[in-house]
Amino acid sequence: MPLAHSTLPNIRISWDYHPSLNEKLYHPTKEAVLSLDTTRPYIPTTSISWDVDKLTPYLKPDLPTGTTDDGAPDYNWAPSDYYFDKVEEVYLQMFRNELGMPSVPVYESLKKFIPTIDKPLDRRNPIYPLDSIWAEHGAWDTNNFCYRAYDNAIRTFYSDPVSSEDYAYKGQLVSSEGYRAMFEAANHRMWDITTGIMIWKLNSCWPDVCWQIYDWYLSPNASYYFSKKAMEPIHIQMNANTNRISVINATHQEFKSVIAKARIIDYSMKECWAYTDTISVGADQYKELETVPQRGDLSAIYYIKLELEDLNRNLISENLYWRYSQHQNFYWLVNMPKVTLKQDLKLQKQEKEYQITLTLTNDSDKLSFFNHLMIQREKTKEVVNPVFWSDNFISLFPNETRTITATVSIEDLHGENPIIIIK
Repeated sequence: MPLAHSTLPNIRISWDYHPSLNEKLYHPTKEAVLSLDTTRPYIPTTSISWDVDKLTPYLKPDLPTGTTDDGAPDYNWAPSDYYFDKVEEVYLQMFRNELGMPSVPVYESLKKFIPTIDKPLDRRNPIYPLDSIWAEHGAWDTNNFCYRAYDNAIRTFYSDPVSSEDYAYKGQLVSSEGYRAMFEAANHRMWDITTGIMIWKLNSCWPDVCWQIYDWYLSPNASYYFSKKAMEPIHIQMNANTNRISVINATHQEFKSVIAKARIIDYSMKECWAYTDTISVGADQYKELETVPQRGDLSAIYYIKLELEDLNRNLISENLYWRYSQHQNFYWLVNMPKVTLKQDLKLQKQEKEYQITLTLTNDSDKLSFFNHLMIQREKTKEVVNPVFWSDNFISLFPNETRTITATVSIEDLHGENPIIIIK
């Protein structure tokens, strides 16, 4: 199918080989497509998984494509470091035009289409809370194609769910790390090997638990916000396959004299390692810095916090990774006491929208982890979507403050006042 739009850099044909798709069809199709716009490169196919010399030699003048969706990584969950390794291993990985993983919606959305959502815990059921209804909405698998590895990751790393709400919460954690890794893997060799990736897919065509970063009800999953973070123009990250800190400058100008900071913080909030450096990064370049040490001598769970600041200490980019010291188990992460954040809310009407500024402060001595911000209607308590948050699923360390903005349509509030909910 040809794609043509004023914002697209190329015209691409999806051309999977079939005996009936022969040279007599190919050339007229190409000529017709190019007649629409001669200013863009023509890509004959998204990938090639057949013997071109034998079956489609007429494609050769238009090769190589510089893009692929052949082979792994594909459509299921994989560890974060896997995506980084594949960037350097997979032929024609420079633009990966299709990869993804399941991304279960938040509980508030699941309640709308899974009628068995609140069934009681059954410890004898190894796939609780999943059932045939979940399967109808994407929680199915054959040959580990779609959901099995994702479901196993939820249970293995974050412990067996005790409710559907618990399952959805743990799913957000798995999704957030997975989607961030897809984009950060492309970042870490951008302009050397990669030029980008395209995920399968942005959202689903009906209520689903599989491939999406926002759901049918226009509620973004954690995968949306962690992908958004990985794609920011100036970005600090830790490469999952090497633990190397990398700063990505995806702008067209040099970024001068910025301060890169990294810390390892244990479960009790004790700083166990720190690194600071003042760096510059050229236009459209990445710069690799220090390697974060792997620590097996710390608490069962520890955190790696990265920050990038200007010389006036204004935050440009930040990132947080959670790690285990020995055993692959984040049980204590998902079962830590919830910290109540101090809120300062400013609400302003602007034409047909509310502009919301929410300042959150953690004045406790514990981490406030993975806070999901939502807006409800004051009387009915119904969750409002869409809401355009600047960030979400945020974590605040002791004495840390973060200001988040949001925009919501006044019409979507149905005449009620908005209230902020933090879960």
